[in-house]
Amino acid sequence: MGADLLLKDKIKDGALLISDWKKDTWNGLKIDSDVLDAVRPISAVALSHWSGPLYHLPARKGWQKPPDDVIELNYSPQNLTEL
Repeated sequence: MGADLLLKDKIKDGALLISDWKKDTWNGLKIDSDVLDAVRPISAVALSHWSGPLYHLPARKGWQKPPDDVIELNYSPQNLTEL
């Protein structure tokens, strides 16, 4: 999904894309200079200190509420074949 978002220029450089993982922890994907970093866990505390653009890819069933300043993205599995 991150590659799809980069291809369509939907995510700004220096952004963090998060998705729900478990209580007080998120999956985090840093995007810098059109390069996708590895997905790494990020704690809710560390996430609260993030100052760059923040995007959220919601799961069907989320366990926690994303930060207030997050930009919500649509999950589109039908687009995976285009990648």
